[in-house]
Amino acid sequence: MTQRHKAGNNPVFSLLPFFGLNLFYIQEGIDYDLENNEG
Repeated sequence: MTQRHKAGNNPVFSLLPFFGLNLFYIQEGIDYDLENNEG
């Protein structure tokens, strides 16, 4: 509970999951484009 509370109050830790998801979706989008451009 304490760690979650601290992370919620720290803007950097709050944004980490957001950036992680963005990187994941960007990577997926790049892979999707590469697959489509091959054909």
